[in-house]
Amino acid sequence: MSFIDLMNYSSFDCGAILLSLTCLVYNIIQKHTDKPQNRLYMLALANIIITAVCNLVLMVAEPNQYLDYHSRVLTDTFNYLYFLLHTALPVLMFYYALYATHSLDRVKKKGRIILFVPFAVTELLVLTNPLTHAVYYYNDALEFTRNNGELVIYAVAAFYSFLCFYYFMRHWYGISGKRKRILVYSLICTMAGLLVQFFMKGVQTELFGESVTLFGIMLAVEYNEDRVDIETGVNNRKAFLLDMASYFDADVKLYLTTVRLTNLERDKRIINASGDEALIEIVGLYLKTVHPRYMTYHVTPETFALVLIGQDEEERDLQAERISKQFMEGFRLNERDVHIQGMILCAETGPSLQSVEDALLLCETPIPNKENGKILKGEDLSFLHYNAKLEHVLRRAIAQHRFMVYYQPVYDLKEMRIASAESSIRLHDEELGELHPVDFITAAERIGIIDELGDYVLREVCSFLHSGVPSDKGIRFININLSLVQCMRNDFIDNILGIVKEFRVSPSRINFEITENVAAEDYALVSRIGQGLRAHGFRFSLTGYGTGYSNIYSIFSMEFDIIKLDKSLLEETNRSDKGWVVLKNTIDMIHTLDRKVTIVGAETKDQVEKMRELSVDWVQGYYFSRPLTPEKIAEL
Repeated sequence: MSFIDLMNYSSFDCGAILLSLTCLVYNIIQKHTDKPQNRLYMLALANIIITAVCNLVLMVAEPNQYLDYHSRVLTDTFNYLYFLLHTALPVLMFYYALYATHSLDRVKKKGRIILFVPFAVTELLVLTNPLTHAVYYYNDALEFTRNNGELVIYAVAAFYSFLCFYYFMRHWYGISGKRKRILVYSLICTMAGLLVQFFMKGVQTELFGESVTLFGIMLAVEYNEDRVDIETGVNNRKAFLLDMASYFDADVKLYLTTVRLTNLERDKRIINASGDEALIEIVGLYLKTVHPRYMTYHVTPETFALVLIGQDEEERDLQAERISKQFMEGFRLNERDVHIQGMILCAETGPSLQSVEDALLLCETPIPNKENGKILKGEDLSFLHYNAKLEHVLRRAIAQHRFMVYYQPVYDLKEMRIASAESSIRLHDEELGELHPVDFITAAERIGIIDELGDYVLREVCSFLHSGVPSDKGIRFININLSLVQCMRNDFIDNILGIVKEFRVSPSRINFEITENVAAEDYALVSRIGQGLRAHGFRFSLTGYGTGYSNIYSIFSMEFDIIKLDKSLLEETNRSDKGWVVLKNTIDMIHTLDRKVTIVGAETKDQVEKMRELSVDWVQGYYFSRPLTPEKIAEL
């Protein structure tokens, strides 16, 4: 055979080698080599490359075997090697699909044995072929002749291909419409290559079709840049949700360890002051040294999750202790030790970890400050169960309209009478008891019902204003607290305008308050919302000033109507004369900026008299009244 003829006949095999080699190199460059599925995929690529090389050798040796003994030996050897290796490809891809879809544990041990039997039969047919000629043989004219065993191999290959396709389509949580279409196209390429070569032995399309399939799998499955957190190089939140859903669906026994950075903003400032490396990057790089990258997830800005499968509790605990020790020792940055505050939570599938929601609770639920710096597991995670119950209660309460809105009167110190009232939402649950906003607002934001709660409060307040009771009692406006999450809604102002108009209430009778620490998170957004509210006639105020986040910039940069001072400033006056000096100067400054002043937390007559001396505009506290129901307000 001339070189030109060889190139013409071997074009499909050369294409298969080039395409498979490209996929292999890509995986190595992208470092997609650590997962079991990565290694099986690369093994499948190597299988195609080697069997394609076998085909090339056969193209040269086979025509000369009746003339040359060495050619006969090469033909027999590489034919045998071709069938021995290539028969293993379908089962390789089947197990690849099991690993990629986290379905290995879905198949019981007995089922695995049964599923392995067809492959064992085909391999046995090939291994014994020199004696039995069950798969192929050369006739007296030294022509390659198929036997019934090859039909069995094709049938088994089709069986494993179907299973592979089934697991990807049925049990792969990472699948999307585009990826489905790529996999369907890949299957068509495989079937087309098999059918063409089955009916036309001289056209070597089988390997090329399979290499196209593996290229498609690289695009649809192995390409996982959309799963990677750019900042740390580990898996991102999306990958965590998809994988955990897959694990729970397959009933996989796993251990989940979450590493929570409990003082992220403070630690960021420390690190940024000493270098350019980001805190998250430092922690992420470290975690990759103690845990496989592909089983490490950056779930929230302050939380990493580590998943252990096929390990035991002792291994999990040793890993947690190692990470905790590193946090205590600190991280090296720019030739100095940087200490990061963190906490480690450990759980395993069982009572405390049964769903993706439980896994997210482990990553996101607020942690009691007293637990900071500890390794929590077992009974230590009781607060997780409380939060899970709380979220269920909140969802049920919002659906059944079981929340109550209370009103705490705010008094005008000059006239010594009610001037306004502050609304607050509460919930009474038979199991959890009386719940105040501080108990559930964070949970409401986390589960996405904070907008519904905000609308609920606004509707209750508008209904109360429309009843005429507030006007009869001298209540000029009612305060409603806002969260930053509410302000982020694109239709926030249009939505509240619609509710106010529905009840025919003047916007000037509603004062929206935002806490100082929330305003500090995004001054630009809060300023824009404040301008929009005031433009439509609403009042807009800053509350909680003096809680430790105090920033004078927030007072004069945004057009607040009222500055509400936190009760901590008033409490400080009981401890020292300096407290009075600070309070007096703060009030004078706010008045100079032409803002009204409200002080929260008045509990004694002496405090009220002092507030009058300091010319405070309004006072709110238990000295006057606790929060009341609308019915109690009517009785005042």
